[in-house]
Amino acid sequence: MRRALAYAHDRQKHALTLDEICKTAQVSERTLQRAFLEYLGVTPKSYIQAIRLNGVRAELLDHAPSEIRVRDAAAKWGFWHMGQLAEDHRERSGESNSESLNVKR
Repeated sequence: MRRALAYAHDRQKHALTLDEICKTAQVSERTLQRAFLEYLGVTPKSYIQAIRLNGVRAELLDHAPSEIRVRDAAAKWGFWHMGQLAEDHRERSGESNSESLNVKR
């Protein structure tokens, strides 16, 4: 579990696959799934997605609209499908990407 989590955090800006994580953690996919569900209450895929979505949101909140575009923050965190990112971001944070970008600091 420690190896899997460390790898996920070290490579958080990349679109990781379960196979990569399993190889690094030296466990089967089933074992990895079971460990994540038991200890974290989520699947490995959901955990990694949450890390990356939080990264995009942090980028947007940390910059003024004139300093960064949503597309640039998304690409930095390994997101390429803007529609899916928008949907996932809204579901997770309750706001659109542009609303996160325009939050008054």
